[in-house]
Amino acid sequence: MYIQIVIKNDVGVCFYQILDVFNKLNMRIVKTISKENTLQIEFENVHFKVFSELMKALREIELISDVKTVSFLYDSLHEDSNNLLYKIINENIISLNHKYQIINLSNLAIKTLKLNAKNQKTNFIGESILDFIPGYSDSLKKTNKTLLELNNHKYIAKTYPLKEKDMVNNHKGYILKLEAYDKKILKRKFEAIFFEDLIGESKLFLNTIEVLKNYANVNEPLFLYGETGTGKEILARCSHNYSERKNFPFIVISCASIPDYCLETELFGIKVLSSGRVSRGIFELANGGTVFFDNASEMSSTFQTKLLRLLETKTFRRVGSEEEIKVDVKIICSAQMKLKTLMNQGLFRKDLYYRLNALSIDIPPLRYRKNDITLFCKYFFKEYSHKQTYEAFINKYPQFEKEVLQNFWYGNIRELKNYLLNKIFDVNTSNTFYVDEIDSQQSLLNQLEYEKRSLDVIMKNYEAKIFESLYKNYPSTRKLAKRLGISHTAVANKLKEYVIKLN
Repeated sequence: MYIQIVIKNDVGVCFYQILDVFNKLNMRIVKTISKENTLQIEFENVHFKVFSELMKALREIELISDVKTVSFLYDSLHEDSNNLLYKIINENIISLNHKYQIINLSNLAIKTLKLNAKNQKTNFIGESILDFIPGYSDSLKKTNKTLLELNNHKYIAKTYPLKEKDMVNNHKGYILKLEAYDKKILKRKFEAIFFEDLIGESKLFLNTIEVLKNYANVNEPLFLYGETGTGKEILARCSHNYSERKNFPFIVISCASIPDYCLETELFGIKVLSSGRVSRGIFELANGGTVFFDNASEMSSTFQTKLLRLLETKTFRRVGSEEEIKVDVKIICSAQMKLKTLMNQGLFRKDLYYRLNALSIDIPPLRYRKNDITLFCKYFFKEYSHKQTYEAFINKYPQFEKEVLQNFWYGNIRELKNYLLNKIFDVNTSNTFYVDEIDSQQSLLNQLEYEKRSLDVIMKNYEAKIFESLYKNYPSTRKLAKRLGISHTAVANKLKEYVIKLN
């Protein structure tokens, strides 16, 4: 049995008076723990009559201000380590006593309860969990798993009873774990991606990941700058799944695809006055989670104005409603070019730029990650090639790795993937592969050497074949110009001269 005594003053004198009471009742103290003016005592089980006499005698001591029973003792060292554990654990974990009062809870659980609390409490210790989760009741003593809904988010509540020693039906408390029900939906491969799943071992890439991990739990907006195909959205998802927000939604907004006339309803939702029906917008759906603005440089001026107000107040109103709704959302943006350039050109609001650009990082292009190109090749071959391994492929085409490493890959990982898919398909179907597109025309040159044509005609035919071959993999004048190292005007003239069109 356990009791807790609060002492007014003179702890030493009071302690001897307490011992005297126990001695007079022939009761043996098993353990005592003192902390400041609080004393906790564990003693052997006694008859209720003896226990009543103990409590009465203790309350008569003038130096004692309060005496009450407790479920278990708080060891100071255990309490400190337990508090630290709850701070660092990235799960919805809540400790309860036998009366469903909160003893301790993780930082993520505090965030979850705040989203469901009307008065935005900062300290939940001592509060009843039933005040925040009405569906959590005594029935959970029998069933340790149930489905709950908090602030429009569904959770699976798992209860783990803490039993007294040698007692079957007596619980001294419970551990409650809330798992996001939406997590079952996030099992899709793309959405459930983590930093550990990413491909790369170059120092530049590893440094980028380390910075993103440090930024993950910072609530300020994060900006990812990078060329097309560098994986900005994937890195944003990894950052979300690494953070304390991982059990809440991750919603992507394509800034160029939302027209201004439906902007407010998409972002903030709508309340139909005639029926009272409410349709929640993106920010309300993402409450507690992350909103990713893809191609933020494409935001219209109206879009920028609406977003600025949300960032300033953390609140919004649904269309047709006067109710202010407060949300807690982490914002991650991506762009291919620095917004500062657009800001200087008057195309992006300065006040919004300085709010969004709190944290920023440049995603390195693939050409600066030479060590990782081979890793990507191996991955894509394993993923898409069913007839041969990467090692067998290299043995057959030894120049392949060298040629791939020399390419600049302006489309980055996306371009490399598309290129490899074409080559894998060629090998698996026709068993024919040419490493360098220009060298692939060598057989044509050998044939033309024996034909009775002028050098000029032979060279033009050869040049036409080169452009026709390369244009399949570089389907624009600018891309092809970069590949060949000439102006895009020259490329356009050649394509027109040879009547080459992309099929």
